[in-house]
Amino acid sequence: MFADLQAKDGPSMVAWDGQIMYPFRTELNRAFYEHWQSLRTGADLPYLKDFLSKPQPLLQPHVVIKDILPERGVIVRLHGTRLVELAGEDLTGQDLLDYSDTPEMADDLWFFQRGIVDHRVGLSVLKQTVTASGRNVRFEEASLPTAPFPGGPPCVIACVVLMEEVGTNDTVSHMLTYSDPAWIDVGWGIPAFHPLRTKPIDLQRAAGA
Repeated sequence: MFADLQAKDGPSMVAWDGQIMYPFRTELNRAFYEHWQSLRTGADLPYLKDFLSKPQPLLQPHVVIKDILPERGVIVRLHGTRLVELAGEDLTGQDLLDYSDTPEMADDLWFFQRGIVDHRVGLSVLKQTVTASGRNVRFEEASLPTAPFPGGPPCVIACVVLMEEVGTNDTVSHMLTYSDPAWIDVGWGIPAFHPLRTKPIDLQRAAGA
């Protein structure tokens, strides 16, 4: 039911905050959002420890958990096995800002992650990427805030789903542009967007590199 490639371009799969419907293009991300909601107690954020203690086998390979550091750092705490396969490496412990191929991608990534933890808001966004063979492929990422371990940094959990089929060894070599971002109100309103700094030209530049 939650196959890696089960994706739709239309807004038939949605998260509902009581006022606005937000599209999830993949069943996996709809299931991820519903699982996150099931871990909440009242209106509070779910705890990271509860998310880790109740793994969902269909979701877990697509999950990335990120610690958001105050001095501009997005450190991978957990990198799901499917994402390791697609990246060709385990990014656990790495700063995703350093993994971004352009300063613009890093800036957009930082803005989104800080927005999620500062405003306690969810995010749905597409990532436009290039594989080692030069193919352009998309991921849908759904990101949500959690209450961290006591004394730990703010934390974002995300489900990242590939929307096209790729060859077994055709790893993602460039992850450069965002598109179609939408905040998801989970109880505290939503922040303003800033104009995305990444542009399609970045993808073209990577493909020719």
